[in-house]
Amino acid sequence: MLSQTQIRPELSGTAPAPFSVSDEFLQDLSDTTEIDEHIAAQLAMVLPDICDELLNRRRGDRLALSWQATQDRIAAARATLRASDPIPTRDMRDACETLLRHSTHADERAAAADVLSQMEGTA
Repeated sequence: MLSQTQIRPELSGTAPAPFSVSDEFLQDLSDTTEIDEHIAAQLAMVLPDICDELLNRRRGDRLALSWQATQDRIAAARATLRASDPIPTRDMRDACETLLRHSTHADERAAAADVLSQMEGTA
């Protein structure tokens, strides 16, 4: 049976859990085959917390994916600029713009800005 302290562990008198809905509550809920009035009432109380936690997790996942995509773009831009073969103008411009926009290294951003400035001067 699902208990009040499983729903909100802070009611148990111990230190608060990092989540407002305990893992035990979620496990019991996943093992439940029928939802009676008692469980429905408990769900009604905690559904906003469950949704908040899920949305925060999804936002975090999207941020992690976005961060990784940015790191991949920076790595590709660096590889383009370090290529030994001649670099097409458009590829060089894209690589420099990527570094200018996303690099955390000031010297790399300055070099990219300098190259773009030189490219504009010759265009």
